[in-house]
Parts: sequence; C-alpha cells; structure tokens
Amino acid sequence: MRKTIALSFAIALVLGMAQCKKVETIDPDGGEKIQITLDVDGGKHVINPSLSGAVNYASGDVIYVGDGSRFIGTLTHNGEKFVGEVNTPVGDKLHFYFIGGFEPSATLEAGTTTSFTVNISDQSSKLLVLSYENVEYVQGQRNYTCMLENKCALVEFKLTTGTSDAVTLNSVPTIATVNFSSPGITSTGTTGDITLNPETENTTSKWAILLPMATETNTNVTIGSNNYDVVVPVITANGYLHDETAIEINNAAL
Repeated sequence: MRKTIALSFAIALVLGMAQCKKVETIDPDGGEKIQITLDVDGGKHVINPSLSGAVNYASGDVIYVGDGSRFIGTLTHNGEKFVGEVNTPVGDKLHFYFIGGFEPSATLEAGTTTSFTVNISDQSSKLLVLSYENVEYVQGQRNYTCMLENKCALVEFKLTTGTSDAVTLNSVPTIATVNFSSPGITSTGTTGDITLNPETENTTSKWAILLPMATETNTNVTIGSNNYDVVVPVITANGYLHDETAIEINNAAL
C-alpha cells in the first residue's frame, strides 16, 4: 500500500553516541611492538554553528590500526586519548579506523588480517559511526594527533506525523569494507534494509547513517505495514553538511 508523507533530512557528520567496546586480541607476527598514543583533536568535528555533528569518544572505545598493508593492533580510549601497543609498522604511515557501534565480521589477527566488513543494517537502538584517517609514521615517535574523517553521513528523516513504529529504509547499501591493504572504508555495494534509530518514541525525527551513494536512489521506507516511495539523494563521504532536502512521498498522508 503506497501512501504520502513528507520527509526531510539533513546530512551532517555522524554524532558519535555509540561506543565500540570490543577489544581484539592481538596475535603478533614476531615483530617488535611499540606503544602509541593518539589524540583525536578533541574528538569533535563541528560543521555549522546552528547544525553541528560531532564525534564524541568515550572510555573503552577502540580504534583499529593498520600500516598500509595489514592490521597491526588496537588503541583503546582511556577517557582522554587512545592508547595501545601495536606491531611496528611496515610502511611510512599509521592508518586509524573507528567503527563505533559496530563489530568486525571476523576475529582480527595482527600482522595477518588485511580487511573486514561491517553490517550497518540494525540502527534501531544506537547511532553509529565509521571514520578513518592516516598520519606519517616517524620511527621513535609515540604520540600522534589527527582528526578522523567520517566515511558515512548522518541523516535525519523528518516525518509529518510522529510514530513509535519501526521505520525501515529499504534497498540501500548496508555493508562496508574496512581495508588495511588498500587503506580506507568503502561500501561493498551490497544492498539491504536499515532500521532507523528514533530520537525518542512517537517522534517525527528518525535517524540513520548512510554509506556513500554516487547517484540518487529510488526506494521506499516501511512504517508499520505501509510502504512509502522515496528518492534518496546523493550521499557523500566525510560527512559535510548538505542543505536540508524535502522529499515528497506520493499518495496519502501517514
């Protein structure tokens, strides 16, 4: 059954309200290990004075570290900065990946793992984040600073009428690859359904992160037993704010 409902959404940097608590066991490959401290530049990405998106890290959050060819260890937030012990990098850069709220698709082995995937389908209980950046590795240097760039966008879906029903966005990219051998976080192109996160129950605001999409996507949202046609515009990486976009979903009001 097709109905009409007006949605609007603003794309901003992901609000880092989720915490990634899983700390992977490091299985070194026999190389020397080094201590690393990473300052994520205050943990904030401010977009706009009136509409900002920020990543706020919390104690226990984990950053996965690569050296340009493989996974080499993890850094854990201690309440102020990310700290940890990693294998000595083979290469001239340290690559940092934050996947707040997600779990890797497989157990990671330092010195061996070259990539893993994450599934962003279930966002019903928390807002999530995928971000990445790299810095020059300097032998003997143990303290680094960088600001991670988001590889997804936070989207607010604004309904004309509030609902406590689950809202599902259908047929959009749901799987991302975290790649250590060709550094970065990219969509695999695999599509599925994303259950949106309600800001509060029975609200007009629903939230989700979306992976980059190079073209407009004709799809629908499901609310209760009803489907509503929708066109999702281009989604870019790095989470820069887009002008708010009104989306008209044809036929009758919710």
